Order: sequence, then C-alpha cells, then structure tokens
Amino acid sequence: MAHEKDPEAQPAGAAGSSMATGLSIGMSAGIALGLLVFDNIGLGLALGMAVGSALGVGLPAIRRARSAPAEPSAPPADEA
Repeated sequence: MAHEKDPEAQPAGAAGSSMATGLSIGMSAGIALGLLVFDNIGLGLALGMAVGSALGVGLPAIRRARSAPAEPSAPPADEA
C-alpha cells in the first residue's frame, strides 16, 4: 500500500521560519518597549521573546485552520 501524504503536513523549514520571524519581531518590539515602558531592556526582551514565540507558533496554525475546507454538515436526523 502506498503511503499517502498528509495534507496538513508542512515542510520542515516552514514551521521554523514562522518561529524565527515571530521571535525576531518580538525581540525587537520587546527591546523598544523595555526601554520606553519598563526602563529595563532585559525585561522587555524576555517579554518580547515570549510573545513572539507564541505568535510564531500560533498564527500559522490559525491561518491553516481558516484556509482548510469546511467539513460538510451532517443532514438532519429523521426522528421516528
């Protein structure tokens, strides 16, 4: 039996690139906010990394779920 490819599977680089993008944006924003709001670069960097990694993992999953075809609804059950 031939192995079928999983339609939801991503190439190995796709997940890593979104994580790297999220971390880089989060670190940049965290450093800026750390200087402006907390007056502490380290605290801003830590918060930015946490938010960036969460967004880097979460946003592609949300995008994938929205682009997936909707499952057909079940026909109404006849009550007898």
